[in-house]
Amino acid sequence: MSIDLVRPELVGMTTYITTPTHGKTRLHLNESPWIPTEEFSVFLEPVFKVTVADQGQGISSAQRQNTLNVLDGASTEATKPFATSVDCENRFLNCYPDLEPQSQLEQALAEIYYVNPENLLLTRGADEGIDFIMRLFLQPGIDSIMQFPPAFLMYAFYARMQQANVICCPLKDTDFSLDLELLDQLWQPHCKLIMLCSPNNPTGNLIDLETIASLCQKYERRAIIVVDEAYVEFAQNRYSNSTETVSATSLINSFDNLLVLRTLSKAYGLAGLRLGSVIGPAPLIQALRSITPPFTFSSLVIERALRVLKNASWIKTAVENIVMFREELQVSLRTFSWVEKVYPSEANFIFLKTKQAHSVSSWLEKNNILVRHYNGNPLLDDKLRITVGDRLQNEALLLALRSFQPDF
Repeated sequence: MSIDLVRPELVGMTTYITTPTHGKTRLHLNESPWIPTEEFSVFLEPVFKVTVADQGQGISSAQRQNTLNVLDGASTEATKPFATSVDCENRFLNCYPDLEPQSQLEQALAEIYYVNPENLLLTRGADEGIDFIMRLFLQPGIDSIMQFPPAFLMYAFYARMQQANVICCPLKDTDFSLDLELLDQLWQPHCKLIMLCSPNNPTGNLIDLETIASLCQKYERRAIIVVDEAYVEFAQNRYSNSTETVSATSLINSFDNLLVLRTLSKAYGLAGLRLGSVIGPAPLIQALRSITPPFTFSSLVIERALRVLKNASWIKTAVENIVMFREELQVSLRTFSWVEKVYPSEANFIFLKTKQAHSVSSWLEKNNILVRHYNGNPLLDDKLRITVGDRLQNEALLLALRSFQPDF
């Protein structure tokens, strides 16, 4: 059989499975609840509106059509940054993408992240950045990565695709902070990549810059420190107005073994465009660029992203609203007797502990609300991760939870 020709170590690998979401409130994938537009008053309306009257019914056909109209650029003038004209769609589609718009996007992102363009590589989502980093540094069957469970599942996924070993250094049970002593004990000479996530997915806690700098210094010439900052925009809001106060990008000029991952999927509400960045010292970025295939970005994707970023004054308000809704939701969740703990969060999601995790997740799904339960993972079996939605989505969530009957 042809299947016998598959690499043995990839046979039976677990597929990253997403739940069908048609007609459901999506509080499980940490997406933005809003479509980016010029007028924040417009995109305050949820992409999927679920009111109290709709609870248990999913999304009405009228609401779904409204969503499709916005996504198709057929609603108000304010949705122009995300709309696509016929001229834009048809222009030069017979040609491979021009690289100049991609360079313009990299320049725009470099300005947003306060780095130089030579320090940034555009990728198809942060996931592709992870993939490229592992391809560049890991020799199959020889090298290792270190991750800190509970961690983003794709670190181990891409490492195994590269035939690399995965060293697990669990976070501390008490507060999910790094166990630096255990890290030192578990590190091995062929551990090329130390994968950090700040704020961490799924726990939501931040790693301070002093710790990151210390690791860069300690493992200089021995390992690359990779910091996944997919959610960092939601952390810095409480510290100052600076967009880079808590980002490890501020350290790239000090250490030559640091790479930072950023994305437009979360705070910028552009998950559908699949755009991310790897940021780091110019020699490492150039090495990554050398293994990047040509023409990987659709012309339409680049044009849409540029249009949104040119009209991105709404991002600060969007982040402020998510942070405000996050605090409100945390307070409300703590009132339920079956919730044992609501953990502090610096992301756009909330992580909580309850022995009722499986039952709660099932109950919410019956009410057309999706949250993340890591069924089968012993580290997370009693945990739930809930994305912070817009106010209507959060109200629908709380309404459903108030009718939940715990089985104790």
